[in-house]
Amino acid sequence: MPFINKGVELSEKKYLDIFITFVVLFFSVFSLVVTRDFYDLKNGYSALWLIVLYIIGAYIKKYEIDKKVSNIKSIAVYLFMVLAMFGLKLAWEYYSLKQTGEFVLKGSLFIRYNSLPVLFCALGLVLLFAKLNVKPSFKPAIKFLAPLAFGVYLCHSMPFVFGEVLNGLFEGVTKLHPILFILGVIGAILSVYLVSMVIEFVRSKLFELLRIKKFSIWLEGLITKTVSKAFSLFF
Repeated sequence: MPFINKGVELSEKKYLDIFITFVVLFFSVFSLVVTRDFYDLKNGYSALWLIVLYIIGAYIKKYEIDKKVSNIKSIAVYLFMVLAMFGLKLAWEYYSLKQTGEFVLKGSLFIRYNSLPVLFCALGLVLLFAKLNVKPSFKPAIKFLAPLAFGVYLCHSMPFVFGEVLNGLFEGVTKLHPILFILGVIGAILSVYLVSMVIEFVRSKLFELLRIKKFSIWLEGLITKTVSKAFSLFF
């Protein structure tokens, strides 16, 4: 991250514009045309895509894009992309059904994390919540829950957890009455979320006990200073 931060800090806006546009075209748009995962993005679950999102976030922060986009525009972008995302998904699957006579879930390429609609949905929400004024009384709860929420994502998106633990775990819910099915789905989501939060909480306490966070902060500071000195010699 120190290398990325320094790169974004020293880069001119026009070069960052070109870079981000190029990366989004290749990783989001091009992936809609080519079915093979040439860049090993894993549908947006890879570290490479996370780095791309980090650079976009750093760009937004550096040029204060959130202050230049109104809440109405942010909400409009989000809603439009949600409709476009599911509209394209349904249209593609309907076209496949008409052509092959079989219902194939190929429209999922429009709802994976690195797809263009999902990216713009995320950008709309980021720009919207960046201007959110949080009352001081809520800040301790947010500081406590935010890392755990990210841990939920990391936990349940692990290949082992997603492919082995969760695979078929709630299959029995599909056989229930429609009303119980809906309640079962909600219950399954909440249970996965809460269990993942507990796992992340235990992990954070273990890391705190081993002082891994302090070591990481020290190492990051050391790397940042080294990178800054190296850049100052050549730029």
